[in-house]
Amino acid sequence: MKPYSKKYLTLALAGVLAASMPVSAFANNDETPTPGTTTPPATTEPATPGTPSTPTTPTAPTIPTKTEADKSDLSSLDFNLDKGERFYTGDIRLPEGATIENRIFEYDSKGNHVEIVTVKFKDGSTKNVTLKFNVSDRYDNRYRNLTLTNVRFDGTYLSGQTSPKASIYIKSRNLKDYRRLDEYLGSADKDGRFSIKLDLKEGESITICARDGLNESESVEIKNDYYRDIKGSRIDASDLRLMGRTLTGYIKNHPFEFARVYKDGKLLGSFRTDKNSYFSVELSESLYNNEVNDLRFYLDSKTVENKKFKITEALDGQKLVKGTANAKDEITVYDASNRKLGSITVNNSGVFTVFLDRALIYGETIKIEAKDEKGAVSKLDYKVTKNAVETVKAISYIKGYPDGTFRPQANVTRAEAAQMFATLLNGGANFGTSSATRFSDASDNWFSKAVNYVVAKGLISGYPDGTFKPNESITRAEFAQMISGYVKNEKKSTTEFQDVKDHWAKDAIDKLYGNKNVSGYPDGSFKPNAKITRAEAVTILNSVFDRNTTALSLNNVNKSALNKFSDVNEGFWAYYNIIDAANSHDRERLNSSSDVDIWK
Repeated sequence: MKPYSKKYLTLALAGVLAASMPVSAFANNDETPTPGTTTPPATTEPATPGTPSTPTTPTAPTIPTKTEADKSDLSSLDFNLDKGERFYTGDIRLPEGATIENRIFEYDSKGNHVEIVTVKFKDGSTKNVTLKFNVSDRYDNRYRNLTLTNVRFDGTYLSGQTSPKASIYIKSRNLKDYRRLDEYLGSADKDGRFSIKLDLKEGESITICARDGLNESESVEIKNDYYRDIKGSRIDASDLRLMGRTLTGYIKNHPFEFARVYKDGKLLGSFRTDKNSYFSVELSESLYNNEVNDLRFYLDSKTVENKKFKITEALDGQKLVKGTANAKDEITVYDASNRKLGSITVNNSGVFTVFLDRALIYGETIKIEAKDEKGAVSKLDYKVTKNAVETVKAISYIKGYPDGTFRPQANVTRAEAAQMFATLLNGGANFGTSSATRFSDASDNWFSKAVNYVVAKGLISGYPDGTFKPNESITRAEFAQMISGYVKNEKKSTTEFQDVKDHWAKDAIDKLYGNKNVSGYPDGSFKPNAKITRAEAVTILNSVFDRNTTALSLNNVNKSALNKFSDVNEGFWAYYNIIDAANSHDRERLNSSSDVDIWK
């Protein structure tokens, strides 16, 4: 075997290099810092805008001397090797009199060489030392010269954009000897676009890259989630929790609907959501917790519950149940033991009140049936509430800064807007998406998973050059455009804003205005091109997601325990919207017609 060239290696003793990390100004359950300004806030006051930060200079590695050293100093050792370069244990500098008695080595999952050596000291004692080798590709700089963006797979064709005439490969390698096993798929055209027919099994994932001579793009992982044999509409589920084989979760805005859960195209269970769109299902096989994000959910369009049939009021101590259903439906109410409590026929307006033979008890579950004229029965369960129609969990989706301020007039970046919106849509920050995006400037960052989440829903997009521009401030028009895609109740009303008449975002602004989600300024303008502020953003989001906190809302809570801010007093116009957005809380409505949240 031809020997490899030997390179002198310098020993880096184990130590901890602590880097200052930013403190989050936005909700992030994964503890990933989420800033509130263009530059992520640090653990200290963020630097003044426009002032470049000074990079930390790494401390030079310490080289042990040929003397008897403290044995505790000899810990895990790190070495940098070029791919294919051989390492010799003779390059390790040991304390005087110490020798290497034994060697055990292996490759980790990334193809890096890890070796454990037994060091025998002068006094006869021994210690195991782990040698870590950072194997680098001598062509790593090629990633700077070639991009791979807008990658999509529709079940048949793999498409995307890269450099003109670049070749597309499936990446694979033998981790032991680094032998490339890459498969050529095709090439991009003269404009850098490609569309390649790909036979990818349902549920299968592959990693691809683009190459152009010595240049290679960053890798992109794709998965075939298109299952041809599955009927129904694909739907996102959030707040997934696994206890044994029992899976619980939430499908937003889909109460009393039947759905199915699959993994890699295999049906694992069927269920019906409750009145709050939550569900619980017993899976047909056991899963590991890390497999939950691989689950896919589909609505069964043929078994959707009658959406006109719902309960509007069933309160503790009352002898009645109110609701809506189809005219002439027969409504029957049962208790948990299936004892009939009362019945009535729905009037022509579709409204009913069933009078019961006993008072309802807080927390009990009653069963209600609606039978139409053809004998078809719709069923639902309802938990009796106390002095409210329902209780809803409202999560916090924005934070303040380490100095105790909120900075309500600070601008919101595109990354921050995506993070806030995704958190509200998902009911939390576990988006179940990859940190690798199709944008050249938006991967592996605190906002990457949120960007993937809102982009997948078609609520926001990037730019023609393959970038997302996460640190650019978002305008009022851009924010309205993003939010309008979520608004389902379209009460479009033509605005009279002087500066919106011919604007590209007029339809989105009209839609939000019609739904009373936005308003203009006293001078009759909307200022669509102005940068939206943090105070304006939370006010609009609270309106869209039906969160309405007032002074009355806080009567029953300990106000001293709330997240409050030194620069936002009670007289500030967005004070209660900021308090709502920055504090997770349970909220109730006093009755079916109330629009004010009461905090529990």
